[in-house]
Amino acid sequence: MRGLIRSGALIGAALSILLAPAGPATAAERLRFALGLPPTHPVSMAARDWALSVEEQAPGALAIELESAGATPSSGQLDRVSSGAVDLALVNPGLEPDRFPVAATFQLPLTIGDARQATRALDPWYRAHAPGELPRTRFCLLFLQDPATLHATRRIARPDQLRGLRVRAVNQVLARHLTLMGALPRPVPAHAAREAFDRGELDAIAFPFGSLFVFGIERKARYHLDLPLHASSYFLVINNERFERLPAKSRAALDSHCTTGWAARIADGWARLEATGRERIGRTGEQHLVRLDEAEREAWLRSVEPLRLQWAERLRERGGNPGQMLTEVQAALAAYEADFDSWVRRRQLEEETALERPAASARR
Repeated sequence: MRGLIRSGALIGAALSILLAPAGPATAAERLRFALGLPPTHPVSMAARDWALSVEEQAPGALAIELESAGATPSSGQLDRVSSGAVDLALVNPGLEPDRFPVAATFQLPLTIGDARQATRALDPWYRAHAPGELPRTRFCLLFLQDPATLHATRRIARPDQLRGLRVRAVNQVLARHLTLMGALPRPVPAHAAREAFDRGELDAIAFPFGSLFVFGIERKARYHLDLPLHASSYFLVINNERFERLPAKSRAALDSHCTTGWAARIADGWARLEATGRERIGRTGEQHLVRLDEAEREAWLRSVEPLRLQWAERLRERGGNPGQMLTEVQAALAAYEADFDSWVRRRQLEEETALERPAASARR
């Protein structure tokens, strides 16, 4: 009997060893992702989808925590990720253009005509230049916002009509351009813009078309300049030391999401949202699209020249070649028909088609 009890005890002990867990499960690596934008911003939502997709590719290995900001985009994002305060960040180079003179090449007004195709052109182009402008970080991807234009309480067709007007600017690049044209830039958060119009503190705002309706600003600014004035861009960067410490599986998951394809995916979703705004303006008699003739477009192009000279000087100070940079960027954009000249040709074709429709109907 005692032998049976001893045997049973030994068997029980052996089973307990076999069935016991081998040890605590490996915890997922936590990565802090600083968005620098409000949580409801289209880019914040796209970043959330990006992060979820990364986690799905490395199940149980990564947990990406999104850190949103207040109502206005945050500067200093590169410092946070390069210092290790956060592991990933979205960087808006237009908030600190002197710090990113190469990226400022395609931040110049009237450069981008199509953000979706420009993303496909410029993400691969900038990869070769990123190490020099983004120290201690790993460049992941670049994408652009649908171009912003001016929406005003009065008709504006020429740069000289901005003189003395108070205009909300989205970043420092556009603020400098507005100042050179005689306007008075105002750093008003997007969510507060409508109230600023109500109080008589704004005469115009630089915004993409779709965002205009999101914030109800179309009720105050009913005149819309038909011109791709400025396209903001964003980088997604990763702290290089943190990346190198990750397991191979996690690094592979991140690398597979640091592609031009993913950059285009983010840009496409944002552009579709913004494109609906221009379509809505065309369907109502309460809104006025200000179409420009060739002389008026040329006047806007001339207004950019002083800003271009300032940018060129800063790039030379950093050892860059402004002429070469402009040529490369314009060639990359033209290859995708994403440049300003391609936008002009599309608009001219639209106008010609619109004129031909009534004539064709009359002949029938």
